[in-house]
Amino acid sequence: MPRCWANTRSTPGEYIANGGFKIGFGMAPKAARVMADLMLDGTDGIPERLRPEASL
Repeated sequence: MPRCWANTRSTPGEYIANGGFKIGFGMAPKAARVMADLMLDGTDGIPERLRPEASL
């Protein structure tokens, strides 16, 4: 994963749920669930098409 994406920088152990623009409120519950699963269970439920690598 790139160290810098959309001008944000994270360090190991730090998580960022960023973006959404106009649909941010609609996406917030799903983003929260995906981030909680990632942080608490280590389950990575981020779809491949939504990963930064898919846009590079």
